[in-house]
Amino acid sequence: MPDAVLPLLVGEDSGQVLEDVEVTFPSPAVEIEEPSKRVEIERCETIPGKVIIVGRVVKNIPFKTASSSGFLPGENPRVRIVCGDLRHCTLYIPFRLFIEIPGTREGDNCEIVEACVLGEVDTLLDDNGDGLFERLRETIDIHVRVRVTRDTVVNVKGARRMLQAPMVPFQW
Repeated sequence: MPDAVLPLLVGEDSGQVLEDVEVTFPSPAVEIEEPSKRVEIERCETIPGKVIIVGRVVKNIPFKTASSSGFLPGENPRVRIVCGDLRHCTLYIPFRLFIEIPGTREGDNCEIVEACVLGEVDTLLDDNGDGLFERLRETIDIHVRVRVTRDTVVNVKGARRMLQAPMVPFQW
């Protein structure tokens, strides 16, 4: 009797976690450019009734520094000029969460369907009141959707009989 191992869907659901982190810039920032971010899943494990997720958000923050500033001399003294370097900080923000999926057993298969940042709030902090930002407070909403399957042995002998059934021609 030929058998096949097929995945049986146990359940699928999602969960969210909110993480807060504060970073001090190595040099004060004048301005932050558009950051890039991605969610990395390090571990997805099943236990009775739940899935445990361990991961991190990797966020790269490019920012501008100010090494000198002043006003343009000559015909337009109202134009302010700021010179500095373009730098970056990369944050590795760890997170953990669990998602309840009834019927899940230890050893079931865990598949990440989606892992993303749903929203975030970046707050620049100026400790000295000089217009330069020494710190960034990051609040980030992380969303993970997971699917749990269980390997199930199915006898395919009966399935072959169904495939060999006579075809009935389609008529309009």
